[in-house]
Amino acid sequence: MKTLYSFLLTILISISINKKSVYAQNNVLLEYCTGTWCGYCPCGHEIIENILVNYPNTIVLAYHGANSDPWNTYSEGIRSLIGLSSYPQATIGRKSGVISRSAWNNEVVLQSLLIQPGVSIEVTSKSYDAISRTLNANIKLLL
Repeated sequence: MKTLYSFLLTILISISINKKSVYAQNNVLLEYCTGTWCGYCPCGHEIIENILVNYPNTIVLAYHGANSDPWNTYSEGIRSLIGLSSYPQATIGRKSGVISRSAWNNEVVLQSLLIQPGVSIEVTSKSYDAISRTLNANIKLLL
């Protein structure tokens, strides 16, 4: 019986150790649409700045568009694929669906706490050539 308890304890310890070593930090992705002409977008920018203060590993991608925005053509495809149609709107981690700015903070908090990445990425020996805009790096993925 003592051997069985020792065996079970060893399995539990190895499972908890493996979970900690397999999962890396979750960097939540916030993708939102904005525009140079948008009157509500400064409120969205302020919300994002506050999110970044509390969750600095949040990755933010802004897609400009509509009306006379100079980046409209550039980001029109991704905006339509994600379903961003009002300004500012966002999708968090591509899991939340399209949500309004009042829900961004809560969704970032939930995803940063509840979702664990299934992969860890390690980047070593990187170099960047600004003239050719070429990045060379060794990347190791741990599943």
